[in-house]
Amino acid sequence: MGKIGALIVFCFILLGSHLRAVAAADIYTLTAWHADGRLDKELQTLGKTTRDFFKKSGSIKNQDQITYSLTADGLRQKIRGLQKKSVENRRTTGNEQVLVVSISTHGWVYNNQHYLSVEGGAYTDIRTAEKCVTQYDYTQTDTECGLLSSGELGEIFQNSGFDKIIFLTSACFSGQIIEDFKVSSLIHPKIVVIASTDKDHVALAGVFEEALEKYFNKISFEQFAKSTVDQILAELKRSAKLIVTIQDLSIIGLAQSQIFFQQTHMGKFGLWYEGESILGAE
Repeated sequence: MGKIGALIVFCFILLGSHLRAVAAADIYTLTAWHADGRLDKELQTLGKTTRDFFKKSGSIKNQDQITYSLTADGLRQKIRGLQKKSVENRRTTGNEQVLVVSISTHGWVYNNQHYLSVEGGAYTDIRTAEKCVTQYDYTQTDTECGLLSSGELGEIFQNSGFDKIIFLTSACFSGQIIEDFKVSSLIHPKIVVIASTDKDHVALAGVFEEALEKYFNKISFEQFAKSTVDQILAELKRSAKLIVTIQDLSIIGLAQSQIFFQQTHMGKFGLWYEGESILGAE
């Protein structure tokens, strides 16, 4: 190749790296929540907070939402609609296309798989879901049991045409979603997950939403865009004043409440390199 050829190749590598670092992002938001009447107000907080935050950024290209009637097919349809718009925008802006999905609902764990409660299926009460889940493949549980598995959710996200997906979720045991996506990081390399990590205990609804609200009210969009995944996790922890550990609760209090407060956690997988800013901003 020669010294000159090698130098040209090296310059293109540097240029490509620089362009990836400073690329702007077109943001598309999809908020979804599904509850049974007991938690409606708390579950809406996560979607509203994140939707309003990104809207103020001025980078929102399109936004959509699903309320009450959350289903896997409905989720696919909404994402396809946003993806169609992103294809059109990519041609004109050349920007990175990022989908931000917020889902709040009830959650459940069985056999190393996390399930989100969705509309439909025979088992609307997730406490009686085990009998149903054992009868079907994880891609069928949404329609048969009213439970959307983390495996199917990962496929829905990964099969979209977006460059990156930021997935925020709050549900009982949603920390298991982190574990599920870590295991499948090679299959789903463009997804980053922000979730509550309470996979071993019962979650207290509303705590995680309030932590996120404090966080997104504290920072600007520009700070968020330039932050790395680890930096955002650190800020979430500092913002979550309501989150406590088991050591903060008395034995008597634990015996009475039988509830453990949840913590926040962010998983980073695949193409999300260490030190990379979350939206590719410089």
